[in-house]
Amino acid sequence: MKKIFIIIILLFVINLFSNCQESKLDQILTQTDCILKSESYRLQSSSASATLMVVKYSYKEQNSYFLMVKKPQINGAYNTTSFFEASIEEEDLSKCRIALKTILNQAMTDEINGVEFIENKYITTDKFAIGYYILKGKIKWFMANTISGKKFSLEFKNVAEIEIILQQAQIKIEELKLL
Repeated sequence: MKKIFIIIILLFVINLFSNCQESKLDQILTQTDCILKSESYRLQSSSASATLMVVKYSYKEQNSYFLMVKKPQINGAYNTTSFFEASIEEEDLSKCRIALKTILNQAMTDEINGVEFIENKYITTDKFAIGYYILKGKIKWFMANTISGKKFSLEFKNVAEIEIILQQAQIKIEELKLL
Protein backbone atom coordinates (compact mmCIF):
# COMPACT_ATOMS: atom_id res chain seq x y z
CA MET A 1 0.00 0.00 0.00
CA LYS A 2 2.85 2.35 0.88
CA LYS A 3 4.51 1.76 -2.51
CA ILE A 4 1.29 2.57 -4.36
CA PHE A 5 0.94 5.80 -2.41
CA ILE A 6 4.54 6.80 -3.25
CA ILE A 7 4.02 5.98 -6.94
CA ILE A 8 0.85 8.09 -7.02
CA ILE A 9 2.70 11.03 -5.44
CA LEU A 10 5.60 10.68 -7.90
CA LEU A 11 3.21 10.60 -10.86
CA PHE A 12 1.45 13.70 -9.53
CA VAL A 13 4.75 15.58 -9.14
CA ILE A 14 5.98 14.54 -12.60
CA ASN A 15 2.69 15.67 -14.14
CA LEU A 16 2.84 18.96 -12.26
CA PHE A 17 6.34 19.78 -13.49
CA SER A 18 5.69 18.65 -17.05
CA ASN A 19 2.94 21.32 -17.28
CA CYS A 20 5.30 24.08 -16.09
CA GLN A 21 6.67 25.56 -19.27
CA GLU A 22 8.91 28.61 -19.24
CA SER A 23 7.61 31.55 -21.21
CA LYS A 24 9.63 32.85 -24.15
CA LEU A 25 10.65 35.84 -22.05
CA ASP A 26 11.70 33.63 -19.12
CA GLN A 27 13.85 31.56 -21.48
CA ILE A 28 15.74 34.70 -22.46
CA LEU A 29 16.00 36.18 -18.97
CA THR A 30 17.45 32.96 -17.58
CA GLN A 31 20.27 32.77 -20.14
CA THR A 32 23.62 32.04 -18.53
CA ASP A 33 27.21 32.45 -19.60
CA CYS A 34 26.37 35.37 -21.88
CA ILE A 35 25.88 39.10 -21.93
CA LEU A 36 22.19 40.00 -21.96
CA LYS A 37 21.37 43.53 -23.04
CA SER A 38 17.85 44.99 -22.93
CA GLU A 39 16.69 48.20 -24.58
CA SER A 40 13.23 49.63 -23.86
CA TYR A 41 11.25 51.96 -26.10
CA ARG A 42 8.02 53.51 -24.80
CA LEU A 43 4.97 53.55 -27.07
CA GLN A 44 2.25 56.19 -27.09
CA SER A 45 -0.93 54.94 -25.48
CA SER A 46 -4.48 56.13 -25.14
CA SER A 47 -4.66 53.98 -22.02
CA ALA A 48 -3.45 56.13 -19.14
CA SER A 49 -3.59 53.14 -16.80
CA ALA A 50 -0.79 51.20 -18.49
CA THR A 51 2.76 51.67 -19.74
CA LEU A 52 3.50 50.11 -23.12
CA MET A 53 7.03 49.37 -24.30
CA VAL A 54 8.83 47.45 -26.97
CA VAL A 55 11.83 45.75 -25.41
CA LYS A 56 14.74 44.42 -27.45
CA TYR A 57 16.85 41.70 -25.83
CA SER A 58 20.29 41.01 -27.32
CA TYR A 59 22.19 37.88 -26.31
CA LYS A 60 24.45 35.28 -27.91
CA GLU A 61 24.38 37.16 -31.25
CA GLN A 62 20.55 37.03 -31.28
CA ASN A 63 17.84 39.63 -30.88
CA SER A 64 14.35 39.07 -29.52
CA TYR A 65 11.56 41.63 -29.34
CA PHE A 66 8.61 41.87 -26.97
CA LEU A 67 5.68 44.16 -26.35
CA MET A 68 5.59 44.73 -22.58
CA VAL A 69 2.41 45.97 -20.93
CA LYS A 70 2.86 47.24 -17.38
CA LYS A 71 0.10 48.29 -15.04
CA PRO A 72 0.74 49.71 -11.55
CA GLN A 73 -1.10 48.09 -8.67
CA ILE A 74 -1.45 49.54 -5.17
CA ASN A 75 -0.64 46.94 -2.51
CA GLY A 76 -1.80 46.75 1.06
CA ALA A 77 -1.93 49.21 3.92
CA TYR A 78 1.48 50.70 3.12
CA ASN A 79 0.24 51.87 -0.28
CA THR A 80 3.31 50.49 -2.07
CA THR A 81 3.22 50.18 -5.83
CA SER A 82 4.28 47.13 -7.77
CA PHE A 83 3.86 46.31 -11.43
CA PHE A 84 1.86 43.49 -12.90
CA GLU A 85 2.92 42.91 -16.45
CA ALA A 86 2.35 40.88 -19.53
CA SER A 87 4.63 40.30 -22.47
CA ILE A 88 4.00 39.35 -26.08
CA GLU A 89 6.85 37.98 -28.16
CA GLU A 90 7.22 39.32 -31.72
CA GLU A 91 5.87 36.20 -33.44
CA ASP A 92 2.90 36.06 -31.06
CA LEU A 93 2.23 39.73 -31.77
CA SER A 94 1.53 38.89 -35.43
CA LYS A 95 -0.72 35.99 -34.41
CA CYS A 96 -2.63 38.28 -32.05
CA ARG A 97 -3.29 40.78 -34.83
CA ILE A 98 -4.66 38.04 -37.09
CA ALA A 99 -6.77 36.51 -34.31
CA LEU A 100 -8.14 39.92 -33.35
CA LYS A 101 -9.67 40.34 -36.82
CA THR A 102 -11.48 37.00 -36.46
CA ILE A 103 -12.62 37.79 -32.93
CA LEU A 104 -13.92 41.19 -34.06
CA ASN A 105 -16.21 39.52 -36.63
CA GLN A 106 -17.48 37.12 -33.95
CA ALA A 107 -18.09 40.03 -31.55
CA MET A 108 -20.52 41.66 -33.95
CA THR A 109 -22.61 38.48 -34.04
CA ASP A 110 -22.31 37.82 -30.30
CA GLU A 111 -23.39 41.36 -29.44
CA ILE A 112 -26.83 40.84 -30.94
CA ASN A 113 -27.39 37.30 -29.56
CA GLY A 114 -28.75 38.54 -26.23
CA VAL A 115 -26.67 36.14 -24.13
CA GLU A 116 -26.29 37.21 -20.48
CA PHE A 117 -22.53 36.64 -20.52
CA ILE A 118 -20.05 35.58 -23.19
CA GLU A 119 -16.26 35.69 -23.37
CA ASN A 120 -14.18 35.17 -26.49
CA LYS A 121 -10.38 35.37 -26.53
CA TYR A 122 -7.19 34.27 -28.24
CA ILE A 123 -4.45 32.94 -25.95
CA THR A 124 -0.78 32.72 -27.00
CA THR A 125 1.53 29.90 -25.93
CA ASP A 126 2.83 32.25 -23.21
CA LYS A 127 -0.71 32.64 -21.82
CA PHE A 128 -1.23 36.21 -23.04
CA ALA A 129 -4.86 36.76 -24.06
CA ILE A 130 -6.70 39.33 -26.14
CA GLY A 131 -10.43 39.33 -26.55
CA TYR A 132 -13.75 40.60 -25.29
CA TYR A 133 -16.55 39.78 -22.97
CA ILE A 134 -20.17 40.83 -23.16
CA LEU A 135 -22.08 41.32 -19.94
CA LYS A 136 -25.70 42.44 -20.03
CA GLY A 137 -25.37 43.65 -23.61
CA LYS A 138 -22.21 45.74 -23.04
CA ILE A 139 -18.98 44.70 -24.73
CA LYS A 140 -15.56 45.20 -23.13
CA TRP A 141 -12.27 44.45 -24.87
CA PHE A 142 -9.22 43.31 -22.91
CA MET A 143 -5.60 42.24 -22.87
CA ALA A 144 -4.68 39.83 -20.10
CA ASN A 145 -1.94 37.63 -18.73
CA THR A 146 -3.61 34.37 -17.78
CA ILE A 147 -0.68 32.77 -15.96
CA SER A 148 -1.89 31.79 -12.52
CA GLY A 149 -0.20 33.80 -9.81
CA LYS A 150 0.52 36.65 -12.26
CA LYS A 151 -3.01 37.82 -13.00
CA PHE A 152 -3.12 40.96 -15.12
CA SER A 153 -5.91 42.51 -17.10
CA LEU A 154 -6.35 45.76 -18.96
CA GLU A 155 -9.75 46.78 -20.37
CA PHE A 156 -10.50 48.94 -23.39
CA LYS A 157 -13.65 50.70 -24.55
CA ASN A 158 -13.20 49.51 -28.11
CA VAL A 159 -11.15 47.11 -30.19
CA ALA A 160 -9.42 49.96 -32.10
CA GLU A 161 -7.30 50.75 -29.03
CA ILE A 162 -5.91 47.21 -28.99
CA GLU A 163 -5.36 47.24 -32.76
CA ILE A 164 -3.38 50.49 -32.48
CA ILE A 165 -1.19 49.11 -29.67
CA LEU A 166 -0.36 45.93 -31.60
CA GLN A 167 0.29 47.89 -34.79
CA GLN A 168 2.54 50.44 -33.02
CA ALA A 169 4.53 47.60 -31.48
CA GLN A 170 5.06 45.87 -34.82
CA ILE A 171 6.12 49.12 -36.49
CA LYS A 172 8.62 49.85 -33.70
CA ILE A 173 10.07 46.32 -33.92
CA GLU A 174 10.53 46.69 -37.68
CA GLU A 175 12.29 50.05 -37.13
CA LEU A 176 14.63 48.47 -34.57
CA LYS A 177 15.53 45.64 -36.95
CA LEU A 178 16.70 48.20 -39.51
CA LEU A 179 19.18 49.81 -37.10
